Amino acid sequence: MIPTPWVARNLAEFTDALRKVSIHSIHYHFINARLRLKLNTNDFSLWLENDLELGALADRINRIDIYTSTLSDVRNQILKIVENAA
Repeated sequence: MIPTPWVARNLAEFTDALRKVSIHSIHYHFINARLRLKLNTNDFSLWLENDLELGALADRINRIDIYTSTLSDVRNQILKIVENAA
């Protein structure tokens, strides 16, 4: 993991950071997290549910199909879900 200068404390900061991070960060937090945490979820959904209490939003993001989407597609789908919720 390589630290980035971006920190998200709310949905606006999250979308801003998501637009800026590399696809490697998307992979680490969205795909690798499922293996690293031994859960059927990802870091983004965990954060949304646990820290922001946005369980429904977390569920929608967790349902993004990682097998039929590129990492850029995953980023765009997350952004679309979050922006539509705001």
